[in-house]
Amino acid sequence: MKNAYSQAKERTAAPPSTQALPPGWTPERKAEADELNALGKRLAQQYIAAKRPVFRLKFRHEYPSMSEEEIEVLVNDAVEEGLQKERERLFGGPVTSPPVRPPVSCTSSRIGGYAYTDCY
Repeated sequence: MKNAYSQAKERTAAPPSTQALPPGWTPERKAEADELNALGKRLAQQYIAAKRPVFRLKFRHEYPSMSEEEIEVLVNDAVEEGLQKERERLFGGPVTSPPVRPPVSCTSSRIGGYAYTDCY
């Protein structure tokens, strides 16, 4: 049984063909981005499925007196750290948002009859 929130979300969600595209994107580029996102999610799920049992056994062996909840916290942290390293390996560096360009500061003045613009 679905809760009221998920039912409302399904009713108001636009079909994929009518969703607004980001500025400057073509439908082909959007389809390619969606395909790459799906691939990334599949790779993350495969990594988690492969590594979670390994980490669980490792931590259970290293810390036999810990409770299951404490081991799960360690496993979750190790999986997240491993996923981050995998993303860096696949994409050639840390996955971050693009850098924000500082605004250009330009002032102009007249010095000795010459127009001088100071842009840095």
